[in-house]
Amino acid sequence: MAEHRVATVARPAEYAEPALLEFPGCQPVRISREEIADCDRRIEYWDATTEIAMVCEPVSIYHEHPGQRLRELLTLIAQTRGSPIGTLGAADLLMRDVHGVGVTLDPRDPDPAGRFKAFMEGGVASSPDGLHWSPIQPCPEIDARWDTHNNLFWDERHGKYVGITRLFDGRQRTVGRTESEDFKTWTRAVEVLSALPDEPERQTYALIAFPCAQIYLGLLMMFDTATDLVDCELAWSRDTVQWQRVAPGTPLIERGAEGSFDWGCVYAGAYPFLKDGRLQLYYGGSDGPHTDWRAAYLGLATLRPDGFAGLTPANRTQTATLVTQPVRCSGRRLHVSADADGGMIKAAVAEVDARSLADSVPVQADVTDHPLQWRDGGDLSALEGREIRLIFELR
Repeated sequence: MAEHRVATVARPAEYAEPALLEFPGCQPVRISREEIADCDRRIEYWDATTEIAMVCEPVSIYHEHPGQRLRELLTLIAQTRGSPIGTLGAADLLMRDVHGVGVTLDPRDPDPAGRFKAFMEGGVASSPDGLHWSPIQPCPEIDARWDTHNNLFWDERHGKYVGITRLFDGRQRTVGRTESEDFKTWTRAVEVLSALPDEPERQTYALIAFPCAQIYLGLLMMFDTATDLVDCELAWSRDTVQWQRVAPGTPLIERGAEGSFDWGCVYAGAYPFLKDGRLQLYYGGSDGPHTDWRAAYLGLATLRPDGFAGLTPANRTQTATLVTQPVRCSGRRLHVSADADGGMIKAAVAEVDARSLADSVPVQADVTDHPLQWRDGGDLSALEGREIRLIFELR
């Protein structure tokens, strides 16, 4: 489970009445409570008491280039929401009328114009710098629902782009997968992950997929339609086609207690990265249920390297034994990551007498990428290239 969630939440300030505020480039329009949920106009602000919306149509220079009036806009936003702005920044409009955009860096593309690639509702786009984007290329052949965190990556092992999106069968949200060899023509998306048969209310809302070592991992958002809450779990796959939840019902990034900034929903960002010896996982936290009005915050969860998941003895008072599936021995040393402080872990190679549990030097500390040792000081060089099975003893 990820730990060390941090977020910056500004302290309350005196609330300013919306009627006294001005919204440059906007026109006041009355939109009722019944209409606001399905309204697709560009709304800068909506007041629930007066049912007056400040609509920025047509889009003005204030919204195309907010940096031109950043200080005024920040002051206005702070007054309206009733709390100060703690972090300042400016952004220009990069793409219009897009939804669920996932962006990836593609250094392998020889065309500089394709260095950045975007996968989104309805199609794809490319950019040389992440700022100036090509027109969206429609991809109707994918035939997806799209309303999710769409994402893609280049799968080096299979020589294809893999896109992850959403499908909907009329009852449930499911994870869809599509692929392309040239980023232009894509296959029709097919379902690769869905709710468990005995838990139809816990639906697969979004999957952020990425290669990790010799497999693929996924940050899986699970939407519980019964509680209206969203959790982030861990999923894995050998080929990006068959996916499994690592521990159904156990979150990777745990929601906070009721009243906290991430009590209602946790939406993981793409992708985890290593910094200062820790894996960093940024995520969006919400203080309310999925389908209700809620404030959104930026959170950070951290993990040690290779700390996504692990195995523990079912009975902590007894020694457990784990035998792996056959794996190819690709090096001289066997490395492990383990929480063994107060316990013990030993290893052996099945059906190879020279590397038995009795000869293994126990690990009795919390370690990351730790080389296991045998009492005779030997290694696995004689087994390189062979299919072997490993035996671990845990206590």
